[in-house]
Amino acid sequence: GVFTAIEKSAYSSITDFNWEKNENEDGIIITKYNGKETKMRIPEEIEGLPVTEIGRRAFEIDVSFNKVELPDSVEKIETAAFSRCTALTEINLPDGLDTIEEYAFYKCGELRKIDFPDTLTYVGEGAFSGCDNLESISVPQGCKVEDQGEDSPQVEYY
Repeated sequence: GVFTAIEKSAYSSITDFNWEKNENEDGIIITKYNGKETKMRIPEEIEGLPVTEIGRRAFEIDVSFNKVELPDSVEKIETAAFSRCTALTEINLPDGLDTIEEYAFYKCGELRKIDFPDTLTYVGEGAFSGCDNLESISVPQGCKVEDQGEDSPQVEYY
């Protein structure tokens, strides 16, 4: 017989996510990851609508992935979205991202570096608290950064 190998992508696929429409029904909020891939690629759109938010506690305490790719359509990362994702080592924050809510990356101890886009205007309380390997976060001038707590990276402005 002939054996054909089907190459499996190392990245997540659109069916790996739970999602809902936002209040205005003009954007998608990702609410959960059900995939097993270690590289999570958030889709740019679902059913013709842009993915604009990572929902509240969407990936909280999920240790199945270590790399996250966010599309440029994401404007907001909600409360505790990546809280205690202890395997997470790499995430891109896209141009267009405006808000990172409180405790969004709480205790993501393996994160070592994050680049913040010029569009960022708000970082909530404790968003990077407990990120032990993140020495500093460098946000744009004019970005409002709430108290990050004691075991948090130093905040710098560029």
